[in-house]
Amino acid sequence: GLIRVALSMRYSSDLQNELSIADQEFTMRRVIDRLGWEVAEDCVRADEDVSGQSLLGRDGLLELLELSKRRPRPFDAIMWSDSSRFGRRVSDVTRLREEFEHNGVFLYFASEGLDSRQPGFEFAFVFKAVQDQAQVKALGEKVRQVQIARFHAGHVPGAHTYGYCSFPIEDPVRKGPHGRPFVNYCIYKIVEEERKVVVLIFESYAAGMSYAQIARMLNSKGLRP
Repeated sequence: GLIRVALSMRYSSDLQNELSIADQEFTMRRVIDRLGWEVAEDCVRADEDVSGQSLLGRDGLLELLELSKRRPRPFDAIMWSDSSRFGRRVSDVTRLREEFEHNGVFLYFASEGLDSRQPGFEFAFVFKAVQDQAQVKALGEKVRQVQIARFHAGHVPGAHTYGYCSFPIEDPVRKGPHGRPFVNYCIYKIVEEERKVVVLIFESYAAGMSYAQIARMLNSKGLRP
């Protein structure tokens, strides 16, 4: 009979905006048309702004897993645009693959053309899963090195701390998200009211006050934590 396919999409942050979901779905629907299958329209799920490094927050994917247990099953296969959209942790994707297949559902990855019914899928699947997991670790290290470089250049490498605010240095030519200029980097600027509090804390400690006494003093002044 006609193969009914559930669609699973995911994007991980606002750097991959919601258009990423539409792009993934468009890619998969084209592949399904080419293969002569059909989309199980009631089984299209998207996990938005969710990391692939964990199943936490992957409500759409986990719902499809539960649907695959129903009899009769609402779909025969589940498709992702590529393996990284499935997940980026080898242990998670391996277990989920086994559960879907145990429930009689096969997996398909559109970009790679990987079909879990094909000979050799096991090796290719594990190889891709290891690659996807390694890519996350490499990206994390790259981000860390960039943050260190920004710090040494006097730029803000992360969230601002009490006493300071982040001041964006915008690019006059490039456009960023939401139509605003692209932010090249941020610098710290002192918040005068918070600066006074920081000085007060250090002066109080130097004068012999304990942490608890300083906290009570700040609370009595009604200062923001």
